[in-house]
Amino acid sequence: MASARTGTWPHEAGAVLLGVASTVAVLAVLLGGGLAAETQARPLLDGTAGYAFLHVDEASGRPARFDPCEPIRYVINSRGAPPGAVDDVHEAFARTALASGLEFAFAGATDERPGPRRPAYQPARYGDVWAPVLVAWADLSAVPTRHRGDVLGLATHTVMSHPSRQDVVVTGAITLATDGPAVRPGFGYGRRWGNVALHEIGHLVGLDHVDERGSVMHPDAAYTTGEWSSGDRRGLLHVGADAGCLRVPRPR
Repeated sequence: MASARTGTWPHEAGAVLLGVASTVAVLAVLLGGGLAAETQARPLLDGTAGYAFLHVDEASGRPARFDPCEPIRYVINSRGAPPGAVDDVHEAFARTALASGLEFAFAGATDERPGPRRPAYQPARYGDVWAPVLVAWADLSAVPTRHRGDVLGLATHTVMSHPSRQDVVVTGAITLATDGPAVRPGFGYGRRWGNVALHEIGHLVGLDHVDERGSVMHPDAAYTTGEWSSGDRRGLLHVGADAGCLRVPRPR
């Protein structure tokens, strides 16, 4: 049976695996300027495809992912959100759904606040199910990094593993910055809040940083376009609906 352990914020920005035993909390960030901490690409299914994964199942060699046969519920705490940012989040989920075949379902507003030790199971708040994905805003200026640049967003997800099954993502959280210099609303080339939301959703569903400028998963917001690139889309195929259903453990 899977067991749980929570992690803490990393000592530097980037894609960092946290925790041991059967649950892995994965955290990755998007910087507003300058590259994030060096990210070693996890094993790729195609070395020239332009995508990488945050967590790969050691037994199967396949990326950890949500069960695509059930809606991925998300809730939003809009406290501190810049103007238009909530609409950008909904649109980013819609764009990811079209590119991946995953279904995202808005489960309403919440007063849950973001934090580094978010429980994956909160029956008093959300019932006897895995907690929905939390989207919230916070001052991220204190997130430590040894690189220049403002942290505009970060994402975590909780991976449950089982010796006889593929690792499965059961929930996660996206925290977006309450402010960012010269960041505009919407989508398009450059530093835009919609692009930031799209990038963090990419991490949420299992994608890691790549070096290709123009990719949503490039770690520097200045080089994103607001549209999933061909490499991004190939990565999404392996964590999306085409990858098939997964068995999800009961929350505990």
